[in-house]
Amino acid sequence: MRKSSPLHGFWPLLLCFQPLWWRLIQLLQNVALTNIASGFAISTDDATWILTTYLVANGIILPTTSWFSNMFGRKKFLIICSIVFTFGSLLCGMSTSFSMMLIARIIQGLGGGALFPIAQTMLLESFPHSKRVQLWLYLELQLWLLL
Repeated sequence: MRKSSPLHGFWPLLLCFQPLWWRLIQLLQNVALTNIASGFAISTDDATWILTTYLVANGIILPTTSWFSNMFGRKKFLIICSIVFTFGSLLCGMSTSFSMMLIARIIQGLGGGALFPIAQTMLLESFPHSKRVQLWLYLELQLWLLL
């Protein structure tokens, strides 16, 4: 197992925002579900597939996160996941049909599922033990502010 180098520059700040994006997407999809259903002229029950496809894609990528990050390196895998997540988000916004939205949500879930665990791992490795309590408090504060 390869030990990653300490993070410098903008990386710690970028990593602190990864959980924020992840949680924000989860909140927005629940709030906007009825509007999305009416926009695609489908029932709310059918629209829950938008949530389900994202969660299934997350469930697929989450157990493989460690393997992919060891294979590509954590920083490269984080960049890849961020690009895939952003591309999936862009496709969600451009979706003109329900099936296109489902495919976009799968892409978004595959990219977004690994963002949170990789960001946590990289932050833990880059901060000394004495600063980790402050780091965790900051991350938890971010998540609680979005509840």
